[in-house]
Amino acid sequence: KKLAAAADMPAPNEPLVVPGNDTCAGAVAIPGAGPFPHLTTPVNLLHATSTGDPTPTCAFQGTFSRGIWYSFTPTVSAAYRITTCADEATGTTLADSVLAVYTAGSCAGPFTQNQCNDDDSQCGASELESTLTMGMTAGTTYYIVAFSWSTTPPPSSAATVQLQVVRIPPPVNETCATATVLPLGFKVGSNASGLNDYTLSGAGCFTGLGQTSSTATGRDSVFSFTAPSAGSYSFKAQTFDLGGGGNLVLYTSPTCPGPGAISCA
Repeated sequence: KKLAAAADMPAPNEPLVVPGNDTCAGAVAIPGAGPFPHLTTPVNLLHATSTGDPTPTCAFQGTFSRGIWYSFTPTVSAAYRITTCADEATGTTLADSVLAVYTAGSCAGPFTQNQCNDDDSQCGASELESTLTMGMTAGTTYYIVAFSWSTTPPPSSAATVQLQVVRIPPPVNETCATATVLPLGFKVGSNASGLNDYTLSGAGCFTGLGQTSSTATGRDSVFSFTAPSAGSYSFKAQTFDLGGGGNLVLYTSPTCPGPGAISCA
């Protein structure tokens, strides 16, 4: 489908206009505090170059060109969703994009890729536009580069990219103060978009067979359970992440702790 779409693109016959954000030095700044959703000004990348562009590792067949740059320094640590999908970023006319996020000390690089997406199968009719979601840390500058897939120039009327940036709210039960009541047999919960409110100190929590000591520095969600009668109860956390992620840490406390380190001494 990608190759057929690229083959159908007619050769452009347009005056050369290199976009201002063709390189990192001209990156369009996305406001770190929003408001969200934030829509960037549409940019025609027809005459963008690949000068200084890093390689997006997710690009199908390693093919990409015409990168345009954005910078984003969030003021709140959270999960953010960035998309070129024309269903949401309605200024997008480019049918096939590649989107990648990088960090670096400055535009001089080197650039470390944090996340990359070529095709978003849930995105409109083309299914070839791009969407990614990732946790971002307040005060860290992220460089977002939108590429055209294929080195064949797109027609000028179908070469525009707009980004939509959304901050995803954390789970309601991110801290103990708003813990979700856990009934017997409860099976659904999520750490998506949560922050690292709690950590563990010491290895005293991890006893028995098959235990691996952890400081639990990832995202949190909190549940409360009141036993309906005296006895032993089993708690199990299992990931259903379609991407294969997980590596969960599960622990209990007899009191409702405030955010911070919980001692396992």
